[in-house]
Amino acid sequence: MKDKKKAAGFLIEWGIPLLLSFAFFILPLLIISPVYALNDDLQLRDILSGAASGRPDFHTVYMRAPLAMLLAGLYTILPSLPWLGILECGAVVLCGFIMLRSVQKKSLVNGWPYAVGLLLFTAFYLLMLREIFILPHYTLVAALCGGCGIWCLLDMGSGAEGMGSLRNPSKIELFLPIFLLLHCEQIRSQVFLMVLPFAVLALVYILLTRFGWEKRKEWKKSIKPLLIFCGAYIVLLLIHVAAYTPWEWKDYLALNDARTELYDYTGIWESDEAKAYYAGYGVDENSFPLYRDYDLLPVSDARTERLKTLAAWREPGRSLSGAERFKNVLWELRKRSFGGDLYGIPLLLIYLLALLKHLKKEQRKGLLPLAAAFLLHFAFYGYLLWNGRTPERVTDSLYLIQFLFLSHVLLKDLRKGSVRSLLWPSLACIVFFIASFFTHPGEYYVKQSAVNHRQDVVYSYMAERPDSLFLLETYATVDRTEKVATAKGAENALLLGGWLYGSPLQDAKLKSFGYESREELFTRSGAYVVFREGAGLEPGELTSYLEAYYPDGARLEPVTMLMGGEDVFLIFMLSK
Repeated sequence: MKDKKKAAGFLIEWGIPLLLSFAFFILPLLIISPVYALNDDLQLRDILSGAASGRPDFHTVYMRAPLAMLLAGLYTILPSLPWLGILECGAVVLCGFIMLRSVQKKSLVNGWPYAVGLLLFTAFYLLMLREIFILPHYTLVAALCGGCGIWCLLDMGSGAEGMGSLRNPSKIELFLPIFLLLHCEQIRSQVFLMVLPFAVLALVYILLTRFGWEKRKEWKKSIKPLLIFCGAYIVLLLIHVAAYTPWEWKDYLALNDARTELYDYTGIWESDEAKAYYAGYGVDENSFPLYRDYDLLPVSDARTERLKTLAAWREPGRSLSGAERFKNVLWELRKRSFGGDLYGIPLLLIYLLALLKHLKKEQRKGLLPLAAAFLLHFAFYGYLLWNGRTPERVTDSLYLIQFLFLSHVLLKDLRKGSVRSLLWPSLACIVFFIASFFTHPGEYYVKQSAVNHRQDVVYSYMAERPDSLFLLETYATVDRTEKVATAKGAENALLLGGWLYGSPLQDAKLKSFGYESREELFTRSGAYVVFREGAGLEPGELTSYLEAYYPDGARLEPVTMLMGGEDVFLIFMLSK
């Protein structure tokens, strides 16, 4: 009898979360197939799989080297499997399962109202998790791992019977938050910098609500997991730094930093005064459009210094005073928090619920870290707005991290209900699944899938000529995302523009096709150039550039025109 009860408990503890995870993630795959949200992931995949340089490589720039080494090794062993897609979608499913099991186990141990936990999870799924799963992007996947790491950290400090505690955590409880936070850092270190302050606030929240100021000796118990985390972080960081010590990568990272400063923060002005300023540094009318969009200048040019010099330009009259910037920040915060942003209202609502809970239960000690988290959100957001940047996936990541933090705070210490409350979430899950199964996957998903279908004509044309190198300007294919299930990209393509342009990986790609330098691309015959009519680089602009910088070099010769739905693609050959 005892064994039967133990088996039944194990089945409930693990079986129900597994079934719910299957319903939330696996069954929807019968009608939809995950598609990368942006072409950034496509470039990461091409680097890791070998499509970018001719062999699998771990120098992805934005993903940390240890994780990239693992993925590149997997692509080397089993190149037919889509390892980056498996990593991203697998991380989403893992985080979903961890949260479902957490709520399930607490329901069994503490008599939590499991329906409340599942309701919050379902709201989170509808708001963000489903979108990340069918449209994965490495920035949001990193934020999800970091947010789930905070959730597990709060779990570890819950002090509930059978759940371990901060003083004596079980091995799995100690491992999960450390693993997820480090995984976040490995996927996107910039996101980890946002996650880390919220993780610290979560730790402070645990210590204040469980022990308070009067039991500061108990705070020392948090040193062990902190030391383990810091030690693992330092080791992984040293591996990453060592991976980028070769001089060619140091040189490229300096170039990429300068490019980011100019193109992402400063921008290239198109006023007459600005063009006159650029002309003084050798950017004439012929090269201006190509320089503005593609950083396309002769290889012999000192590009890093030039980018830094041009980034120092500010168009007269366009620089805003501090008061004007502050006013703009407040206006944007108001607009985005109360209508312009999908997650603004839910975030404010969940903060309000957390405030009311702590006031009602007289847990005022927990208000300090919650208030700090609220202010931290606006500090991050305000910093971005102050610098004229509102990157969508960074702001989405902010919401995602806080939603998980606050959801666990709301669920903490709810002790009403019983195991019989499992009947209600089971019924709710069935209703939700039926509704979500027949729900349209979303306009953005349909758009990305349609773009892939239209641009397949280009990639099919390239695949038929594997020995020829094709130059794809980044804006002609910027919307192409490919399905996560696709193993490799176009191995005979090289992007003009974008953050990979000019990297040692592209030098390796050129050498694999018999080009000793990027300059040689434009001085001999053989390479093809793909244009998308009405978007990005135009044939006339590239022709003017070639005439100005390579008077004895190659010229564009029209080859064919491809129709991809409403898109028209023009194929030219560089020929002497």
